[in-house]
Amino acid sequence: MAETLNERRARLKQEGKCTSHSSRPVEPGFSSCRECIDRERLRSQKRYTIAKESNKCTKHRTRDVVPGHSYCEECLARAHLQNLKMKENGHLNGMCTKHPFRLAVIDHALCEECIKDRRGLHHLRKEQGMCVKHAFRKAEIGINCEECWFRNISNATFGTPTRWPCLKDMLEKQKYICDYTGMILTPGTNASIDHKIPRVIVKNDDLRNLHWIDLVVNCSKRDIPHDEFLSIIEVIHNRCNLGIFRTIELEKQPIKINSKYCKSHSSRLAEINSLCLECWFRQAGNNAGLSVDKRGEVRDILSRQKDVCPYTGHLLLPGSNAALDHIIPRAQHGPNEITNLQWVVDKVNIIKYDRNHSQFLEFCAQVDAYTKRVTC
Repeated sequence: MAETLNERRARLKQEGKCTSHSSRPVEPGFSSCRECIDRERLRSQKRYTIAKESNKCTKHRTRDVVPGHSYCEECLARAHLQNLKMKENGHLNGMCTKHPFRLAVIDHALCEECIKDRRGLHHLRKEQGMCVKHAFRKAEIGINCEECWFRNISNATFGTPTRWPCLKDMLEKQKYICDYTGMILTPGTNASIDHKIPRVIVKNDDLRNLHWIDLVVNCSKRDIPHDEFLSIIEVIHNRCNLGIFRTIELEKQPIKINSKYCKSHSSRLAEINSLCLECWFRQAGNNAGLSVDKRGEVRDILSRQKDVCPYTGHLLLPGSNAALDHIIPRAQHGPNEITNLQWVVDKVNIIKYDRNHSQFLEFCAQVDAYTKRVTC
C-alpha cells in the first residue's frame, strides 16, 4: 500500500531529509534544505514588498493596514494579546518576555541579551536621527517623534499614553501660546502641561482643569491655584507699578505645636512647630545659607520691613506665611549675605522662583497685562 503525503513528510522529517528534495539533508532548525529555504525567503520578501507598496497587510494581503503599521487590525490585536500573555507568564516565572526560556535580569522583564540589543538599537537610531521607538519616523523632539513626546506627557499626566491626542488638540486650540505670558510654546523646549487647581488640593485630571503654559511659569506656579496665582501677580503689579502701597492684614493661621517646650531650649515655651521664636529665626537663617554668627540677624530684617511683604503689602507672620528670600537668587550667584535677604509672603517666594527683583517685576507686569487683555 502506497504511503500518503503526510506519512511521507513524517518519514522524511524523522530521517532528517528535506520534504521537497528527499535526497538532501535539512538545515539545522529547519525542515527544508538550504535551496528551499532561500527560495521561500525570496518569495516572502517579494510578497511583503508588494503588500507594503499597496498599503495592504503583509500577512493578509487583501486587508488594509493600520496607519503607521504593516499589519491589519486583526494581526495587531492578535500580536498585542500574545505579547500580554508572554509578559504575564514571563513576569510570573521570572523569565524574559521575548525569550521565555531565558532568565530575566532582576527588576527587568527582558534577558541580558535583549537589553543589550535594545540599547544598541536605540543608539543606532539616535545616530541616524530617527525616533527610538518608531524607526520609520524622524526624531523631531530630542530622541522621540512628536507622537512619542505627547505620549510621554499623557502617561505622566493621566497614567496612560492613549490620551495624547487630547493634549495635542488642546495645544493646537491654544495656538501654541502660553495662557499666562503669551509666549510661543515649542514642544520639547518650553511647553508644559499645568493643572489649574493643583493635584495637592484636588486630584482632578479633567481636560477643563488643564492648560499648556511656559515651563518656567509652571515652575513658578507650582502648587498655587490659577485664580490665586493671578491675584498675587495683580497685587504685585499694582503695588510696584501703579504706586498702591497698603498693608493687607491676614487672619493668623493656627500654628501646630508638637510639644510644650522648645526642643533646643527646654526652659522656653514652644511657639512655632516645637521651636521658640529665636530658634525658628535661626533655622530660617540656616536654610538661607547664613553663617552661624549671622543667623540671629534675620529677625532684624523683618523688624526693618515692619512685618510687611515688600511685594504685596501683606502682613508677615512668622511660622504662618513668612519666607526668607534672596533678592539676587542663588541660581544667579547671589551671595548668602544679610544685605541680599528679605522677608516675603511664602507664595510670592514660590512665584519669584530664580528671578532677581527687576526680572520678577517684569514677569508680573507681563502676566497681568496679557491675562487682562485676553479676558477683555
